[in-house]
Amino acid sequence: MSATGRSKMVAGRQGKKKQKMTQILEYLRSNRVEPPIFDNDLVKRITGSEFGNQFDLTKFASSAKLPTALRENDCFPIHLGEGRHQIVWGISNGYHIFEPILGGAIRDWEYARSPLDGSDSSEAGALSLAFNQQILVHFLFGDRTIVPKIHLPRRTKHSFEYRMRDQLISATNLQIETDLTIEHRGTLAIFEAKNDDQDDMSDFAVYQLYHPYRYYVDRAHDGELQGIKVVRTVYVKKVVSAVRLYEYSFPKKQEPTSIELFKAAEYRLTEASGLDRY
Repeated sequence: MSATGRSKMVAGRQGKKKQKMTQILEYLRSNRVEPPIFDNDLVKRITGSEFGNQFDLTKFASSAKLPTALRENDCFPIHLGEGRHQIVWGISNGYHIFEPILGGAIRDWEYARSPLDGSDSSEAGALSLAFNQQILVHFLFGDRTIVPKIHLPRRTKHSFEYRMRDQLISATNLQIETDLTIEHRGTLAIFEAKNDDQDDMSDFAVYQLYHPYRYYVDRAHDGELQGIKVVRTVYVKKVVSAVRLYEYSFPKKQEPTSIELFKAAEYRLTEASGLDRY
């Protein structure tokens, strides 16, 4: 399938996804479901066989991708685990706007291009580029020669509670995904990534960093991860020939809304002179 064909297919799927999520919101409101919790059985009734993965229907990486009806009602869906979901009010509670990266944090980064660089638009492709060119370790530790342990994308489950402003949220056996985790001398760094070559992604879903953060912090607190002293969370965004990194912290462990920027940087890729492209 051509790139144009793939784009049309994705766009069509996203349109159906928004339509079905709008129907779920309408159902919850018309039936006065409070709190507005729904499960995969309702999702299946509304979507029929159009979505093999019912969880995918409630995943929106940025607020711009939310259906118009949800944006107009200032709400978004969250996952509770075990096939349950909930509508939460206040989009700003679940999405964080990327901060501007100032000139002093922008640098040219010379690299030797790989044949696979830019060959796909996946999150894995963006992270592979950033890792292979030592951008990740330089951003974290200020030294591109460090060789950390690397843990590839994985899925796991975790049960925990957190507060969304004045509301207590209980997650039970919640499926948690991590794009990449690296480990070095007591530091565990979690990465979430997106390819954003159009540079039109202004914010991101906080849960993408918060959920894996809670999984690792809670396990470390319970003594299950001996030697881990700190857990760091980084959002990686590839924009054309630049890699932007944003490190965030959660000063209040039980409140994802406490998210704060620790530091950010942009690495502008320039191919090393005198080297073959491939």
